Amino acid sequence: PMPSHLIGEGTKRINEGAKSLGWEMKPTPKCVDFSKCISCGQCMFGCPTKAKWTALDFIDEAIKDGAELLLNTEVKHVLHKNGKVIGISAIKKGSKLEIYGKNVILSAGALETPRILQNSGISEAGKGLALDVFQTTYGYTEDVGMQNEIILATYLDKFIEDKELFPAPYMYIPLYLVRDIEGYAPVKISIANQIKIVLRAKRINTKRLIGMMTKIRDEITGEVRNDGTIRKTLTKRDKEKLDEAHEINKKI
Repeated sequence: PMPSHLIGEGTKRINEGAKSLGWEMKPTPKCVDFSKCISCGQCMFGCPTKAKWTALDFIDEAIKDGAELLLNTEVKHVLHKNGKVIGISAIKKGSKLEIYGKNVILSAGALETPRILQNSGISEAGKGLALDVFQTTYGYTEDVGMQNEIILATYLDKFIEDKELFPAPYMYIPLYLVRDIEGYAPVKISIANQIKIVLRAKRINTKRLIGMMTKIRDEITGEVRNDGTIRKTLTKRDKEKLDEAHEINKKI
């Protein structure tokens, strides 16, 4: 769990707000080497001190144990014969590459794995998608902010089982916050709108800004399509949960 000395002042203020409502915020279990953490607030952007664990650590371990890593290689589909998987077909620097093996472990993430399976003849792959949608609420204080804190340092377990809601302190950097408020997709932002976002972001006083995120367990709908696009709709129940999440955030 999060050590108390790394829980920031903004998070502590939120903890106090929850406590005033009779709700106890608990330290969040995290895959972090806390001895390396410097509380820079860059948890979601690469972690400059490498305190945060990522699945890339497995690659380093595998290489040490003799595994060969192929860079710039895109797996297209799984090879199978007589009902058995025998390897994979890939593209490496424009050339087709086939790799055969007794065991094939396909682990390309929640978005790419379905596409590979679809290309391999499993048409139902990617049907049904859960995204752990969340509602974020921000507010200004008189004297404290969260810009340099570990996000989700504490959490409220009161509503996890009965309401399927996960509330926790959360902060987005201003550029991304404004971008999302304006509804811009990252790949479709024009130069003019980029300038607009930067100017608006500078007006956000992060020294006094704190935030709460409440994640919901959304219903399984939508799909990952073979062209890489995603179709996902929120159900009536999902929207009701998000409204309830917003009310919890506001109360705290």
